[in-house]
Amino acid sequence: MSQGLEVNKSPSFKVTLKLAEALDMQPPVMPEDGHTTRLTSGEETVSSASGKDSSVEPVWDDEDTRAFYECFPDLRAFVPAVLLGETEPKVNEQSVKSQDQPTEILPESDKSQLITFESGEGSTESNVLPEGESTERVDDKEEKEKSKDLDIDKEKEKENEKKGENDKEKLRSVEGTNLDALLQRLPGCVSRDLIDQLTVEFCYLNSKSNRKKLVRDLFSVPRTSLELLAYYSRMVATLSTCMKDVSSLLLQMLEEEFNFLINKKDQMNIETKIRNIRFIGELCKFKVAPAGLVFSCLKACLDDFSHHNIDVACNLLETCGRFLYRSPETSIRMGNMLEMMLLPFIVQFILHAKLL
Repeated sequence: MSQGLEVNKSPSFKVTLKLAEALDMQPPVMPEDGHTTRLTSGEETVSSASGKDSSVEPVWDDEDTRAFYECFPDLRAFVPAVLLGETEPKVNEQSVKSQDQPTEILPESDKSQLITFESGEGSTESNVLPEGESTERVDDKEEKEKSKDLDIDKEKEKENEKKGENDKEKLRSVEGTNLDALLQRLPGCVSRDLIDQLTVEFCYLNSKSNRKKLVRDLFSVPRTSLELLAYYSRMVATLSTCMKDVSSLLLQMLEEEFNFLINKKDQMNIETKIRNIRFIGELCKFKVAPAGLVFSCLKACLDDFSHHNIDVACNLLETCGRFLYRSPETSIRMGNMLEMMLLPFIVQFILHAKLL
């Protein structure tokens, strides 16, 4: 009896009941088996998937598709580690150690040698002084010479600072022009080789401000250029191996845009909604966007499954539905979501057929 009750709670049995009611027939007796529910933990899903036959469909259709979504260029092999920001902590540690080294205690033998050397210098300086010249005049001359030297040093420091500021401004202007030229090439990267080359070139302009500019340009992809989303997502996935803030910033912007659009409850900006959800789906296939984010977006659409939410849900499934359904970690959950999504369609079809 317990197994029967659990089976009755399944979405498939609910569909069967609706169909039986529409046809004025008795529902069939569902077969009892050990798997009464579709909900299991991730570890059980992986173990069950590994125990299945080899006839299970692979995640990717062909090797080229798998390589596109899983094999990225190694940035550390093409770009120096300094440009990737991975050697700064080591440099700082070395500078701290060099500052701590002069405070080491010298042995007593070295101390005695230093004392004798200093006393010898003092005696020689006293012998060098001319006999007819007083110590006060010598002190005045030395102070004047020191003040002159200090003035000269200050002027040199000011000149060096000005030169350094000018050089920094020139570098910034050069980097700005180079970054602008690089960002203008983004819409033309419609192949794996082009986007990988552009990713490596961006690493030579790597800085926190430049990363933010890149994320803004990636986020503002034209809503009619959906073919670019896969290549932009590959660039983000490649950069996230060394620059974690690129993926986190983009995901935050996409999630905020999705929540804004779905809470607005209007039937405008359908192209923007589709661009947003397809971008999230592509990032999911690169394992940049977590599967939980995709399922939360899909559930938000199913909670109000009407008008544009239907289009958004269908585009999400078209982008990454097969990937999530074939992945062992998310297969069962994706199957449950599909049954929830198909239930209203089946009911409407039955009612329409009954009316005819």
